[in-house]
This record gives sequence, C-alpha cells and structure tokens, in this order.
Amino acid sequence: MRKRWIALGLLALAAAGVGFYCNGELQKEKEASSPTAVKAIERARDDYLDYVVHEEAVEGGKVVFYLHYHDNGFVLQADYVKKTRYGWKYVFGGGFGGSGMERQEGAQPMPEDPDHAKEIYLDLLHMYLRSTEGTEVGRTPFPMYVGAILDPEVTSVVVTSVEDGLEKQAKIVTVDDYFRIYFVFLDESQGLKLKVTTYDGDGRKLQEIERDESVSYSSESGVRASASPAPMPSST
Repeated sequence: MRKRWIALGLLALAAAGVGFYCNGELQKEKEASSPTAVKAIERARDDYLDYVVHEEAVEGGKVVFYLHYHDNGFVLQADYVKKTRYGWKYVFGGGFGGSGMERQEGAQPMPEDPDHAKEIYLDLLHMYLRSTEGTEVGRTPFPMYVGAILDPEVTSVVVTSVEDGLEKQAKIVTVDDYFRIYFVFLDESQGLKLKVTTYDGDGRKLQEIERDESVSYSSESGVRASASPAPMPSST
C-alpha cells in the first residue's frame, strides 16, 4: 500500500511538472504574439509599415506585402507571419527596393521615366525568397518569386522552371495605374533557374527573361533594385 501511495505521489508530481512547463510555454507564446499580422511585423522589425499592399492567406498564417518609401524610391517587403493561439507572430521575410521612382499623391510610386521603366523593370524589380525547410526558421510557404510591374499593358505573368519546364501563373495585385505587384509560390524542386514571361490581354508575349537566382543581381541606371531576404529572430 505504501509503495502504491509513493507511486501515486510521483505521478502527481510529474503531472504538476508537465502542467507547469506547458503553462510556461503558453505564456511565452502569448507574450510573443501580436493582435494582428501587421502589428507582429512592426513589432519584429521595430518599424511602421507605410502602406500594406496585400495579405495572402497561406497554410498556418499569411504573407503580408507592404511598401516603405524613401527619397526617390521604395522598398517592397514580403513577410510570412504565423497564426498562434493568441494572435500572430513574425517568422521570416525579405524585400527589394527600387530608385528612380517619384512618390505620387496617394503614396504610390511612379517611375520618373515610365517608358524606360517599362523596358527594364522585369529584370530588376524582383526577389526570390528561398525555402526555409531544414533551417532554424522552420517551415514557411517559400520559395516564392515576387516582383513589381511598371507596364500597364501586362495582364499576366508566368514563371517557368528552366530545369523541368513547369509553369506557374503569378497572382497580380493592383496598387494603382502605375504600380502593381506579382507573386507566385514555387516548389523547391523547380530549382533556381527561372524564366519569367509577361503577356498582354490578347495573349501576346511582351517580355521574357531568364534568371539564375543563385547569383545576386543589382542595378542599372534609371530604376535600380536590390533584393535582401532577411530572417528575423522568431522569438521576438
């Protein structure tokens, strides 16, 4: 009988320890969570989001696309935010920037030279966010290809894997007449060599480029761009 009571006492202590640990973990999760996805990003990056372009629902959370403005240019950011029991928590993201853009009324960027921008934007204003599977970041909806559109004739964007020929249609989000974004979630198996093609409303090919995303690109005069995927500590 005595052994039985001792065993029951040990079980009770173990259960109390597990409960204490779980409560501690839940408290940490609660403290790390924010009431909205935007608030979670602002908290992690310690910065205010100038203009939220789009929020795309994905498994486990959402990807938030937003703009930051600076003199003669902009930065388009894409951040994955995870849904928690208590709100939202920033996980991973990155951004790319462009210069040679004037900030118009309504806070939207417009190229200083629209005709020149139409010729070069596809090759410059884009970013590839790689898969985070197997890293300390953990699972995210990436890889993803995202870019800006400065040609009003474009009605569709297709991203094709050079390695296996798999095509994926990008989603286009309109910001205003001069500025749109496109993005597409890819499979890691598609590799880093990609072909990006734009079409008009009649299905006519407008531009096509090939990208090797294992190589970093930067600028050309007129509209400059730079990409900078940047993980943030997920514990904040």
